[in-house]
Amino acid sequence: MNDYEVIVIDPPWAYGRDTGRTRTAEHHYETIGNNGGEINRKTGAGIENIVSATPVQDWAAKDCHLYLWVTNPKLPFAFSMLSAWGFEYKTMLTWVKTKADGTPHGGGMGWFYRGATEHVLFAVRGSKGIPSAMRKPNVVMAQPTGHSAKPVAFYELLRSIYPAETKMLDAYARTQHARFDSWGNEAPSADDDDLPLWLSTRVEEQQP
Repeated sequence: MNDYEVIVIDPPWAYGRDTGRTRTAEHHYETIGNNGGEINRKTGAGIENIVSATPVQDWAAKDCHLYLWVTNPKLPFAFSMLSAWGFEYKTMLTWVKTKADGTPHGGGMGWFYRGATEHVLFAVRGSKGIPSAMRKPNVVMAQPTGHSAKPVAFYELLRSIYPAETKMLDAYARTQHARFDSWGNEAPSADDDDLPLWLSTRVEEQQP
């Protein structure tokens, strides 16, 4: 494939085992971790399993932008994943989770602070840039809509930056977004048990 110029990856980070609690990732979808357990919080052991399960080298064009979603506890280990995939970290975008009135959402989980943010590491392979006129603020303010669901505003941001002909991939997708192909065993069109782990689909942006 090797022709995607923009790749979004939202890894199914493992935080432990399904305990039946609705707020755990394992209760909602299959995760990737450290021998069936959580990715080690101190050493990051287990992230190599995400790297090997995600064939970025098969997807990425010579000049490519990668957006890697990461929660606060896994942030220290995400940088090495970029390097393993052959990308160079450049900057970070932050999703500030808000309430309906636009103030920060305060109901997240956390051992020290209640998590009201998630981050996206932006990395580059090759010489692909973003024209000055298309550069946007690196903050997305949006309400959370469901467990692990990423804000529509993030995808709107990318569509506003990249031309319509840009090939874009959303890895580990569970919702179809206009102009993005989807990949993952929960990709929106993967409703056939006989389909392979990955399935690529694309929905064109609706014209008004």
